[in-house]
Amino acid sequence: MLKADPTAGSAVRIGPMRLIFRLPALPAGLMLLILGSGLLGGNVALAAQSVGVAAAVLPDVTGTAPAEAARVLRIGVDIVVNERVVTDAKGRLQLLFLDGSALTVGPNSDVVIDKFVYDPDAETGALTFSATKGLFRLVGGKISKKTQVLLKTPQALIGIRGGIVTARATDAGVTAIFHFGDRMTVESGGVTVAADRPGF
Repeated sequence: MLKADPTAGSAVRIGPMRLIFRLPALPAGLMLLILGSGLLGGNVALAAQSVGVAAAVLPDVTGTAPAEAARVLRIGVDIVVNERVVTDAKGRLQLLFLDGSALTVGPNSDVVIDKFVYDPDAETGALTFSATKGLFRLVGGKISKKTQVLLKTPQALIGIRGGIVTARATDAGVTAIFHFGDRMTVESGGVTVAADRPGF
């Protein structure tokens, strides 16, 4: 979310991470028009699409953004919506999102960030992942305080509300453990079960 702040003397802030780009002083209305029309070029447009960063990376982790070639992920690299993250037998990764959510991806995992919408003023939004296989640990951020974060697998849909959950997806099925927080739901085959006690 881009905000023009004329009182800051020509700074453009991107999201709650407070990244600041210095631009020539312009009236606030003209600044918003330029940002909305994308006249500042591709770098600002790419920054606006970022949903978080790779906060910790062990070797052999790749990310593939939409319409881009696969790249090796490093600490501090921006992550975007619809990016596919793949780890090999030694790879591990932690993604830190703009709302404070943290997704740790274990070895031999494959996950896509399907959706990230966040309003930092209201502290509301939506966050959804799809995983075909792997080991995942989600620590919910501000979005999960008000809305379930969803992890989709071929066998089940896991919802996390204000808490910490570990899930493993394999060809044999899905296991999920609720560690802390409000609650976790698991829906599979038309049946939904919920856990609100740590360790279940």
